[in-house]
Amino acid sequence: MNELATPACRFPVGPRAQYDPGELHLSEGMLMFTSRHLGQLFHAPATQVEVRYPWPYFGTGLTLIVAGKRYRIWFIPFYTSLAVIDGGVPGHALTFNFRDIKSAKAATAQWQAALSQQLK
Repeated sequence: MNELATPACRFPVGPRAQYDPGELHLSEGMLMFTSRHLGQLFHAPATQVEVRYPWPYFGTGLTLIVAGKRYRIWFIPFYTSLAVIDGGVPGHALTFNFRDIKSAKAATAQWQAALSQQLK
């Protein structure tokens, strides 16, 4: 598999963190994530990227470590919805559709196969 491109979501952790939709792309041994809002976040040889599949992602994403920086990538599309938080204060929350889990797991398996080929 020489090329793979999948819609993905960078999922930062922490207060005020925003999800970041984009695309994870592998072409000719180069791995990149392009954010819809921020442009290209990294472009590196796949052999120089550490890949992890954390169990809390339940097979729906992966963590990439590129030049010491951690990127949490999920293949589930997230949506912003209105919610009531902290004692009845209206706010926004991230949510997803459960029907997207199956395709996210398939995408993760596809990436796992592609990236394991790159490391051989």
